[in-house]
Amino acid sequence: MTRNNHRKSLVSQLRGVNHRIQILSERLYNPELGRSETKELNKRRKKLAKTKEKLEKKLDTREAEQHNK
Repeated sequence: MTRNNHRKSLVSQLRGVNHRIQILSERLYNPELGRSETKELNKRRKKLAKTKEKLEKKLDTREAEQHNK
């Protein structure tokens, strides 16, 4: 995969993760959710936030490598 395609892939994955985090956040505002459901949604949102951090780090590293060349 070329660098540009890899960057596009990372950006696309990042958008998807952000979208999923947003959906989970909206679902958490539902006052009818039970405790276990809320706990599960928070767990999934936290996991997605970690994935987001990793993708952002990869993207930053890739961009830094390109600037150094």
